[in-house]
Amino acid sequence: MTNLYEMNSTPFSFHQIKLNASSFNDSGRNASRDCFTPSTNTNVYDTLYQVNDVVRQVVPPLFLLIGIPGNLLTMAVILRQGMTNSFTGASLVVLAVVDNIFILAYSLPEWLGAVADLDFRDFSNTSCRMAMFFTYISFTVSPWVLVAITVERVVCLVWPFKAKTIFTPKSSLCVHALLFAGAIAVSVYAFEVFEISERALNVYGTACGTFAHLDSSDVTSTVLNHISSGMRFHVPFVLLIIGNSVIFRKLSARINFSAERGDATTTARYRSLSRLVITLNALFFFSMFPLSVYVLIDAQIIDWAFSSSRSDQFCYRLSINRLLFAFCNVMALVNHSTNFLLYFVSSDTFRKEIRAFLMCQKGGGRNLFKN
Repeated sequence: MTNLYEMNSTPFSFHQIKLNASSFNDSGRNASRDCFTPSTNTNVYDTLYQVNDVVRQVVPPLFLLIGIPGNLLTMAVILRQGMTNSFTGASLVVLAVVDNIFILAYSLPEWLGAVADLDFRDFSNTSCRMAMFFTYISFTVSPWVLVAITVERVVCLVWPFKAKTIFTPKSSLCVHALLFAGAIAVSVYAFEVFEISERALNVYGTACGTFAHLDSSDVTSTVLNHISSGMRFHVPFVLLIIGNSVIFRKLSARINFSAERGDATTTARYRSLSRLVITLNALFFFSMFPLSVYVLIDAQIIDWAFSSSRSDQFCYRLSINRLLFAFCNVMALVNHSTNFLLYFVSSDTFRKEIRAFLMCQKGGGRNLFKN
């Protein structure tokens, strides 16, 4: 059986689709293009491509319209009220910043490319590399900010008196500066491995792809890919699950203790903030889990797709890959665009501050995220 490609690629891994000149000839290239040409036949992959178009064109605007202004409003309200003096408030500002970075650098051009062929990442190698550099920064900072918030919640519940001396404005600045410095350091390689290619366009719908010249069976490539995805997804997943478990257990004990003392105010405050942190972590876990799996198996999926010598089977398998990739991208967009809704729904004070800000009124001066 003839393999159309020797290697594999995805914007979230180190793998490369490397053209096999002896097998992927003009007929093979044309077969790839024919997969995306409207057909009068009612093939299964035609239906899958139509579903893929809906996922890429119709769904993203709903979250783009929520995410971009929502993240900006979150930053404006927290900064307006001086809430960055608290560790949680500063962390939520950073989270809103990196969420918008992801939306503007990845989700927005992905959608523009789907509806109008205006994906600015595909304009040049420079635009491709810059966009993916900022995308990688967002992917790295976002989960570790959640880890930092979760650790702060755990300390507040387990050692409440030490929390005030540990999580100071100075420590907040140091933690977030280190997160950005580390994210920049591990994302610089985007300038080396990303470039414009028709091969990436045929496989993923965007010409901006990774092309590190590494064999897909090479141990180094596999290890680097797993380390990259592990630091952005799997290690934070484990830490957040552990942290959420501790928060839930300690929060229950704290609420019972406060209730026995008749301290309803403290009980409500601890419950509200801790519940918000748990919800943010749950949103991250469920929305990013599909992508965290995809980045580990993308090589096998592409091998499976291009191992077929039949054009109809090849198109069917390629359509499945494109649909999976589009679904993972939409779920990642959900993670980076809906935090504002969580704040808005869970906090009456936050809603009041949003209303005051939009009506140019003086805010209440309350720190929404201080213990």
